[in-house]
Amino acid sequence: MGGIISRKKNKKENKETSSALTTPRQEPTPAPAPADAQKPPEQPVDGAPPVPKKISEPAPPDPAPSSSVGILHVTVFQACDLNPGTRIDKTDPYVVLEMVDVKDSQFSTGVAWNAGSSPLWRENFAFRLSSPSSVTLKFAVWDKDTYTEDDLLGEATLDVTECIGAIGKSFDHMIPLQRAASSSEKPAGRIRIMVKYLAAPSSVADSLGSATHPAGVLTLVLEEGKQIRESAKDSMSALNKPDPYVVVSLGEQTFRSATKFKTRDPVWKETIRFVLQRGHQYQTIRFSMHDRDLMTSGDVISLCDFSVTELAAGGGESVVLSRDLLPNPARWGAAFQDGPVMGKLTVSATFEPIREVEQRFWLQWFGALDVDHSGCLQAEEFATFLSAVSSKSLMEADAKRIFDEANTNNDEGVTIAELAEYLVGKRAADLIDPNLLSAWLSSPVNLAPGTKQMAGGFAVESEARVQGLFGMLSDWTSNDNSYVKGLNQGEKAKHILVWNREKALLEEEVINPAINLGMRLLYQSAFGAMLRKTNKTKDMIKAMSEDQGRKYNKPDSKDKIAGFVETFHINMEEAALPIDGYETFNAFFARKLQPSARPIASPEDPKVAVQPADCRLMVFDTLDEATSLWVKGKAFTLPALLGSEEAARPFVGGAISIHRLAPQDYHRFHSPVDGRITNRHPIPGDLWTVNPVAINMVDVFTENKRTVTHISSDVFGEVAYVNVGAHMVGAMEFTAQEGETMTKGQDYGYFEFGGSTVICVWQKDKILFNGDIIAKSKESTEMLVKMGTPLGVAFNS
Repeated sequence: MGGIISRKKNKKENKETSSALTTPRQEPTPAPAPADAQKPPEQPVDGAPPVPKKISEPAPPDPAPSSSVGILHVTVFQACDLNPGTRIDKTDPYVVLEMVDVKDSQFSTGVAWNAGSSPLWRENFAFRLSSPSSVTLKFAVWDKDTYTEDDLLGEATLDVTECIGAIGKSFDHMIPLQRAASSSEKPAGRIRIMVKYLAAPSSVADSLGSATHPAGVLTLVLEEGKQIRESAKDSMSALNKPDPYVVVSLGEQTFRSATKFKTRDPVWKETIRFVLQRGHQYQTIRFSMHDRDLMTSGDVISLCDFSVTELAAGGGESVVLSRDLLPNPARWGAAFQDGPVMGKLTVSATFEPIREVEQRFWLQWFGALDVDHSGCLQAEEFATFLSAVSSKSLMEADAKRIFDEANTNNDEGVTIAELAEYLVGKRAADLIDPNLLSAWLSSPVNLAPGTKQMAGGFAVESEARVQGLFGMLSDWTSNDNSYVKGLNQGEKAKHILVWNREKALLEEEVINPAINLGMRLLYQSAFGAMLRKTNKTKDMIKAMSEDQGRKYNKPDSKDKIAGFVETFHINMEEAALPIDGYETFNAFFARKLQPSARPIASPEDPKVAVQPADCRLMVFDTLDEATSLWVKGKAFTLPALLGSEEAARPFVGGAISIHRLAPQDYHRFHSPVDGRITNRHPIPGDLWTVNPVAINMVDVFTENKRTVTHISSDVFGEVAYVNVGAHMVGAMEFTAQEGETMTKGQDYGYFEFGGSTVICVWQKDKILFNGDIIAKSKESTEMLVKMGTPLGVAFNS
């Protein structure tokens, strides 16, 4: 093992290092740029803006991966069994990580105060690698000490060469921590590290560091549209023109343009500014073209996507891209998905690395403080400024020390340029309240005079639609029309928002309006609460579900398949049979998919658990966490869920994953791990809906009909696999029996028509869920995932 990462600093220095903005400094002698990059840019004339770099149409695909520049994403997830040696009190641990033999690559997590033996950080870092061949990461876990030097708890190294050779693949490691030779011989514990290597354009790769701070700002201009059709059957008549506007979505940020009336060639010239975060995968920006309607909320008539990487590829130069708009399959049906072209959309974009953004930030603030226009600041002026905008309590001595360090020529004043250059990339996020910095980044003060900005603040595309008369009446009659992210708040709202893992986009779940109204009447009204208390209501729901199941098993039910496919835009290319190959609706609903449609993550590695179904997912480290973040039912306990105290005993203190299936989902369920079925038993119950509108109004998971299967896994221990029936679910059928051994991803059965849920209960310290899933669950937000994708890894892997 390599030497210990040095931490021989006093308390004040340690505090700075552990919280500083972790952007590596530029090397003194940068690598030579490619020949074409060394050509001087075309100079503007008479102060005009830079000449945009035009990309021919159609736009090219994302830049090809480069072997010389890439991003190594590192997640410091948590430590386990952390042993402070001779100390008996709880630890305040943090992690220092660096690349071995790489200058200025030392980063640090925050301190997990009073964390004990299993601290959680879940912090992301990103390293720029130039011509990577072999790379070793070094980690040191330190215990923060308020009065003396920090104590080293353990250290480890990790060779990530294998990761660099597999671009885009995630590697999850649980690494033993070793002590210094002079320390206690007791085990130091383990640390969980996740790594992924991605190739990236150098303009983006230049801005890296801690994922808790921005990487840069993408300024996007919606330029114009051409030959916009108002429908897939539009004859392009001069008398019938659309009223187009555009909704733009990236992750959880959504914006809307102005409406241009009666035109097929709208010109907007409207600007959006996206703050891009470090450590995030570069995603797709979705553009949806709408036709405004006086009476309704209008139609999403067409769509197109641009990737963030291609928009940011120009660095400081403006990149102009055009895309064909394709018909929205949810509006025009699958038959129009591949054509005709519904018009063309043109955008331009400029990416500004955070270093340049921060420099403008400091220069603008210091310029405002420079009342005598001398170009210099005095120590008192600087201290007053920091006390007003600092994100933490700073002593006057701290401000003076920073000022003195920037004062390289030791005179009474420091030039604004010197001070800004000193602070850039080092202490901006440490010294300034993040909310102030974010507000400044999106402020009009950073835009040219006369710039038109798109309307923002929307959660999802559906919220950004311009409401017609009927839409406004619907909002007026609704008790709560807020687009609230988080099921712990949203059960009373009109909209259910889910995070689409594949698209990296917040979306509204599609629910039939009539069914939605009925659910809210039954589960979110005083009248519904009264009905739910009667046995007649429960018997009626059971009878309706059983009757619906019988109807959907009859041959004439297949006539409903085509309408269901169109309403929920089901991708029939994934199905094992064509749409006319099913004899009944239930046969279609329980359809199998082609093997290639749902590849299994790490099929040869038993330490990786996978999603058991296409679902909306939430995970919790403990049952207590589940009840605090989402499930509020009074009877939601392990014995109530699994059927008895005896059945629940092996899972005390364990984790839980809740996989909710909506009617539009693929409805077969699979094994999440390799293991043997040791026991399966049904538990009778009711058939309340498993939709989030009911979860906190009824003890759905413990009152509904369900079947509990126990799976014995060599790696994950015992797993309780609970299939929960729901309203309109005719039956649940199993394709594997007790005593059989299943491999992860193997088909285990299917639900017939209706929404339903699979709950997996894991023994304590047996599974570590993927960090992106945990992050969304902490926000009480369901994540839309596909069967076979990663769920987590074995705790001791």
